[in-house]
Amino acid sequence: MKTYVVELIPRPDLKYDSNKWATLLVLAYEKNEELYGVLKGIRSGGTRLRVGKATNGVKRWILKPDIDPSGKIAWASKSEYEEARDKYLMPHMEEIIMLLKKLEDRFPPSW
Repeated sequence: MKTYVVELIPRPDLKYDSNKWATLLVLAYEKNEELYGVLKGIRSGGTRLRVGKATNGVKRWILKPDIDPSGKIAWASKSEYEEARDKYLMPHMEEIIMLLKKLEDRFPPSW
């Protein structure tokens, strides 16, 4: 059995989805430490796990930014998040999709 010492809840103030983020971060760390760091950074910026729909209408987990125009508690704008997403998440998108599917096994998405 592996033991990991990772920061599981980089934003304890965002309680709504913190247990899901903790699980996602452990899954990411097991897969790739760089990916763990990327997801931790995206979460720290104010990104949440929300229920969305795939093109086939199936519910799934998606990453959605919180927006705070002051930039103090979340992304200052959607464009700021999109810039970070494109730079940091997109190179890992296949792995992220796989991890989100694993998360669905533990936390089935529902409205």
